[in-house]
Amino acid sequence: MFQSTPQIEELSYSARLDAIPSPTCTTKYVTGIAIFQNRTFQTDSQSKPSPPQLLIVKRASNEIAFPSNWEIPGGGVDPNETIRQCVLRETKEETSLDIDEIIGEFPSMSWISEHSGRRSVQFNYVATVSDMTILKLDEREHEEYRWITEREMYQERQDMLMTKEMEVVLKEAFKFANEKGM
Repeated sequence: MFQSTPQIEELSYSARLDAIPSPTCTTKYVTGIAIFQNRTFQTDSQSKPSPPQLLIVKRASNEIAFPSNWEIPGGGVDPNETIRQCVLRETKEETSLDIDEIIGEFPSMSWISEHSGRRSVQFNYVATVSDMTILKLDEREHEEYRWITEREMYQERQDMLMTKEMEVVLKEAFKFANEKGM
């Protein structure tokens, strides 16, 4: 396993997944997990895949940071936890879903917290899940979920409370899905 490093942002995708952020690092590391589902629909004589749908979750209204904002599942890396372990744990905690495989990474985002003044970096991954039927939110953290297509994201963006940074994350997630033919 890769050992702690303060330069985690400079690591390759595969090395970063198994890295443990240094406990002395002043940056808070967070993960975002894009989970897509594809459905098929029936036309006269054939089945056609529908556009991929991305799971988004609405933060609880009592959250201190970004209350009632829409986002992809994810959360902070715990001490002595690898990025991979965080992706698996956060997905399970927030959605009850079990990840089958982390299939890729798309651009990260960073920000300075208005509350703590601390820099945060969110590493974003795409993961597969085979059983979507067990999806259940942890109501302490999220109060609603939706599966949206890229088209719906653009059409309904004005009606969804979301940071500009998260809007970019969603666009990058759909870009990844489109490039991989999901």
